[in-house]
Amino acid sequence: MLPTSVRLIVLIGIFCFELKAQIQPAAINPLFDQANHIRSYLNTVAGAITYNSLADVTSLSQWQSQREQRVSELVEMLGLQDHSVLQNRIPPPVTITGVMQQDGYRIVKLYYQSQPDLYVPANLYIPDSLSQPAPAILYVCGHSHTQKHHYQSHARSFAENGFVCLIIETIQRGEVKGEHLGAESLGWFHWYSKGYNPGGVEVWNGIRGIDLLCQLPEVDTSRIGVTGISGGGSQSWYLPAIDPRIKGAVAVDGAATVEGQICQRTIDDHCDCMMPVNTYGIDFSDIGALIAPRPFVIAQTTDDGYYSIEAVRALYDRMNPIYNLYGRSHNLRLIEAPGGHGYGNMEEFRPWILSFFSKN
Repeated sequence: MLPTSVRLIVLIGIFCFELKAQIQPAAINPLFDQANHIRSYLNTVAGAITYNSLADVTSLSQWQSQREQRVSELVEMLGLQDHSVLQNRIPPPVTITGVMQQDGYRIVKLYYQSQPDLYVPANLYIPDSLSQPAPAILYVCGHSHTQKHHYQSHARSFAENGFVCLIIETIQRGEVKGEHLGAESLGWFHWYSKGYNPGGVEVWNGIRGIDLLCQLPEVDTSRIGVTGISGGGSQSWYLPAIDPRIKGAVAVDGAATVEGQICQRTIDDHCDCMMPVNTYGIDFSDIGALIAPRPFVIAQTTDDGYYSIEAVRALYDRMNPIYNLYGRSHNLRLIEAPGGHGYGNMEEFRPWILSFFSKN
């Protein structure tokens, strides 16, 4: 047996080694001892995607010459290439199930058919006594299980401040069942082989929701905006990137760089609808650039487990040069608030969002 003094030295050494290991700063892109380690490969590819995003765009004419193709590629990666996303469409069939009169506004309970046998439950908030068409907001629900009920305070606030607001549900989490987590939870990787993405379903439902809004006499079609949080936050990137009828958008806790999501593993608990099938190796900055030069706000809390704040700041930094090419850098904003996945500890984002849409 080792002498007591020797054993004590060994134990102290082990303790100090473990303590040192515990206090090492976390690396965004950790090193691996084998170059063919799958995590090493994913981190390297993710880093390259983020680093190369928009890096080759040096002039406005160059960007404009490739923008249409980039939109088509995004539509394809969302599995919507066989839908009339970029063409005129007839309005969706709408069924009204009831009307609730509230103080200063009414709520029209309805569902619309975005395509055969696909129904979208929604509530339409309309202010009373409108003397002229009003600006409209498409509020896209996140992944709360109570959907329209959980997010109703947002639609109510818009209506109380003179906006028409259509709040729509996602599949699976609300009244219409389906799967958002086929690959993530069920191993349905054939989705990728078929080019299917549940995010594309939500984009299509949102586009059809805007079709509905554009038919309403109460709506000023030149002032349509979109916003939402979490899953609705990612939709608030996709929808204005594809649909030019959206004149302004606020995406709350909805995206970060591919590098940040992969290297920091914040992507691990994400729903499949949060990312396109990334055939063309793009980042969310490529998607956001398609919104330029229209007003766009990235709202992100600083302690969100799904998106690190530094990875969101990197998105803003990548997109800003595109807005600069248009001479509209003021139209791109990044706002931050303390807190986890939400509107801020004190819901700081909510009055700011209302002010943004009132001005744009």
